Amino acid sequence: MRSLPLVLSLVLGIVACGNTTSPPADAGAAAVAPPTATTPPKASAAPDASAPQPVNGVFKIVVDGWGFTPSDIKVKVGEPVSLEFTRITDETCVTKVVFPELKITKALPLNTPITVTVPSDAVHSYGFQCGMAMDTGTVVIE
Repeated sequence: MRSLPLVLSLVLGIVACGNTTSPPADAGAAAVAPPTATTPPKASAAPDASAPQPVNGVFKIVVDGWGFTPSDIKVKVGEPVSLEFTRITDETCVTKVVFPELKITKALPLNTPITVTVPSDAVHSYGFQCGMAMDTGTVVIE
């Protein structure tokens, strides 16, 4: 029975951090209709309107009970990449962001924007995650 607290801790951690379902429609994000047969194809030269866009050169990422939103960022080689993480709830295990390959770990205090700059000088993909690696995201330099 000595291992029961450990097992319960692991199960609770998985439940708290491993939420892989989509947030409810009223969670602050506008619902996006799936493409239909009548939807015209997007022109390849136009930017994807649904892709996260930087504000003054900074991608703003909200950290809440659903993890990182948005969780996937794409930029072109040579464009500056700064990510501003703001944790807006205590009801999440995401209290820090870790970029393992870059050896960057930043605490995410509640309601405090924390900025991380990612190198963009070559085609590459950098992963980021919570401390338990259950909530993740990616920065793709293409």
